[in-house]
Amino acid sequence: MPLIQDVPMLTVYRNGYVNLNGEATRLMHDRHRQADLLPPVNARHPWQLDRRAGASCNLLKGGRDGSHLRFSAPYRAAELFRQQPASVKRIVFRITPHTQFLDMYTLAAELPLFTQKRNIAT
Repeated sequence: MPLIQDVPMLTVYRNGYVNLNGEATRLMHDRHRQADLLPPVNARHPWQLDRRAGASCNLLKGGRDGSHLRFSAPYRAAELFRQQPASVKRIVFRITPHTQFLDMYTLAAELPLFTQKRNIAT
């Protein structure tokens, strides 16, 4: 049984695929289907999800039942993963609405997910 998240989350995969969970999908309006990831302008700022009209990627329906939105942004993923070790295959972000701009979302709590098991001494 899949884990149900009640927090809007976005997962970026090393290959450029970006998936939104059910809660994040519910935040997105249907006025247009564009989205993009915006890198930080400096070290103090986080990554952002840009949902303004005219963003460079198209949102598509995904998931087993087509209920989750997704898009592909390989150029942004390459930038995001540049500082990460090769073992990190995906990074999960919590989505929060931007405090100043409509259709902008702040991506917080980067969680790199390792696919290899680590040896933990007990």
